[in-house]
Amino acid sequence: MPGFRLATVERLREQQEQVCARRLREATQELAQAWKHREELAEQLAASTSGPIPADQLVMAAMFRDRLRDDIRASSAEVERCSAMLGEARSAWMHAKAQLQAVQLLHERYRQEVRAGVARAEQREADEFAGTRSGSARRQMGGVS
Repeated sequence: MPGFRLATVERLREQQEQVCARRLREATQELAQAWKHREELAEQLAASTSGPIPADQLVMAAMFRDRLRDDIRASSAEVERCSAMLGEARSAWMHAKAQLQAVQLLHERYRQEVRAGVARAEQREADEFAGTRSGSARRQMGGVS
């Protein structure tokens, strides 16, 4: 029986699945970093609004808080972008994983067919050997009579 013809396809699917898994990990890390940055900005804003502010620094404090709010909005947009990228990466990985599993299933079926073919050949050989032995035993018994 010839070798598994889809071995190259299986190898390529494995590589594709690994690439997609790596991208998924990277997207997960990027989202975590974006989320952490947004939380740090929110903490800075919360800290900037607590406590009394001297009158001569009121305008600067207000400008700083406005700048933090703008940064938080930009960071929130980055979190949304990273979240969308994570969804796309997860979808691509699931698709690659499904394709790999399909080829692996075909390969397993091929291995089962090979094992069954080998078992049939061994059984046929055993049957032939048993038939040969019983035929020669009959001849020997027939010749003794």
